[in-house]
Amino acid sequence: MKITNAFVILYLKMFKKKICRLMPIGLLTISMIYVVYRAQRDVQWVLKSLLEVVPTNVITAMVPPSTTAPNTTITTTEIQTSTSVVSTARTEIHFPLDIDLEKYVRDKLEKNITIPVKPINEHNFTYIHRPAKCKFTRTTEDNVTLLILVKSSVRNVFLRNAIRDTWGQDLSGNVNLRFMLGYSISFVETTKAEAETYNDVIVENFVDSYPNNTLKTIMGFTWAVTECSDASTILFIDEDHLPRLNNILAYLRSLNRDQLGSLFIGYRLISGRVYKGKHHWAIPKSVYPYKKWPPYLRGGAYLVSQDIAKQFSIAFPFVKYLHVDDSYLGIIALKLNIKPQHDTRFMMVKKKLQKEKTHFVYNDYKQPGELKRDWKIIKDNA
Repeated sequence: MKITNAFVILYLKMFKKKICRLMPIGLLTISMIYVVYRAQRDVQWVLKSLLEVVPTNVITAMVPPSTTAPNTTITTTEIQTSTSVVSTARTEIHFPLDIDLEKYVRDKLEKNITIPVKPINEHNFTYIHRPAKCKFTRTTEDNVTLLILVKSSVRNVFLRNAIRDTWGQDLSGNVNLRFMLGYSISFVETTKAEAETYNDVIVENFVDSYPNNTLKTIMGFTWAVTECSDASTILFIDEDHLPRLNNILAYLRSLNRDQLGSLFIGYRLISGRVYKGKHHWAIPKSVYPYKKWPPYLRGGAYLVSQDIAKQFSIAFPFVKYLHVDDSYLGIIALKLNIKPQHDTRFMMVKKKLQKEKTHFVYNDYKQPGELKRDWKIIKDNA
């Protein structure tokens, strides 16, 4: 009781002093300032979270032009269906080299201006086997010339022979076929005999392995641009895929000149998952920090116009290497402002061979016998 009375007396004495009477007000003011500060931080956090899902064109309208970095990589993607086109949010990533690659490539093509940046992904490999250049028979009625580049494992000789005996035989004069291989010491003589017999294999001196699939793709683009520039369109296709060439050629002939010159089309994935860990598609976070890929075409089969192939070919040395080739092409397409185009006829389900006769391609043919069987079905129903 005495202690309580002592505190009351002390408080009354302090309250007589003006400064002490103002202390509660000061403490209240400080508390209010802190509350307002925390509320402001919370509002900023909420706005930041919302802006992450707002389309970039809306964000850009809120920011003065001078604050936009010139090397920001931005594009708009679309989901195409048979009846409509649905816009999606824009994608923004930063991946080396973070430069205005679209402008540099355009200046190189239009003005032959050397790109003033040191390459980080030079393709320093040489040909072991280099087939003859393309040769097409053009007609006034048909302006479509198609180069087919088959991505193949060097060891799959029997599968390549099955292709030559099925859909790769009796190609019309406006279609050329080549196989893309890497090097293997175990198959030196086999590959040499194959090259001499068929003159249709492109081989460079990098090791033939899954992590080098992107090297194989770069080799194919380079060969198409330098050795087959008369091809209006290139079909990239894996060796275990079976195409309906009549459908593909009919589609290409239905396009006008502008459409034919701007093709980058296949089965598109809008935001494919980036695999981590021990998966053979895995990419370390230190290499690619994002959880999703920009829009890309599934690598099993896709069409590229010669003009688009030239842009990719120039861009490759200035984009850091990734071993997942289809995702890598998606990153470069984003940097070049090339929109991957979607067509459901590139759905590659083998079991739909007889049901979906308008499709362009079917996949998962690991055995030559399977390929020959289903090719006969297509041929008999043509």
